[in-house]
Amino acid sequence: MKKPKEILHPKAVRYVLEKLEVDLKNSDLELGMNKKTFLSSKERDANEDTIDIIGLQGSTKEAVIIVADDVKLKNRTEITNTTKRNILSKYALLQQKKSRLKFLIFTDPGMYFAFRTHMENISDEKLIVEHNPQRFHFKSNGITVQLIEFPVFENTFTDAQSQRLTFSQILVAIQHGFINYAELPETGIMLPPPNVKEQDLVSKPEKARLKQIFNYLFENSGHESGDKSKSSKSKSNKGSGGPSSPPRVKRKVKQTVRP
Repeated sequence: MKKPKEILHPKAVRYVLEKLEVDLKNSDLELGMNKKTFLSSKERDANEDTIDIIGLQGSTKEAVIIVADDVKLKNRTEITNTTKRNILSKYALLQQKKSRLKFLIFTDPGMYFAFRTHMENISDEKLIVEHNPQRFHFKSNGITVQLIEFPVFENTFTDAQSQRLTFSQILVAIQHGFINYAELPETGIMLPPPNVKEQDLVSKPEKARLKQIFNYLFENSGHESGDKSKSSKSKSNKGSGGPSSPPRVKRKVKQTVRP
């Protein structure tokens, strides 16, 4: 299944950039997208330098950021070999950089936790895990690995209190019986990052093919293709590798199936 245009690499990078501008607002960094980000996937893979976002402090390159937004999992917990090699080459590129801040950003929780587990298995160094489980870093090379979920949709189709829903939250809600896949709307509104001043936003809320995006991410996350309503029979991931928590609902909803 072809990747929907609404979640192509430049879109993911733009979302991450605007989110990091909030997170790093006290660092005096001027963040900007690398022109190479707009290359095709094939051209980026053939290019040795795949830095997506550069952070300047004056004329000094103080931050380099790579966004790993491809979702290619098998059995929902393992990154496919080709994608794993590609990510490890990006990680090796960051190791070579002399910048003060080096980030490898994942946009999918399954990919993030699978990579974290892989690094724990092959590295002699103990990962420095912060209080936030969506972020860890290596002291030896200064690389920070972080999860920033993309895409994020406006919640117009559930009773959840949250007005923002990620793919992983929608998936878990389907598994818990809070959402019926058949009633998932064909289109929805993709949202920009939270807490960003409107005048600072380049990306705006936009109409997107929600169901098509969900289907693409569902199948590339290592789930069986076919009727997504059957996903409620699948066991939800636990511990490392699990998706985000299901949205809190305003009223009690009977759980039809326990994951």
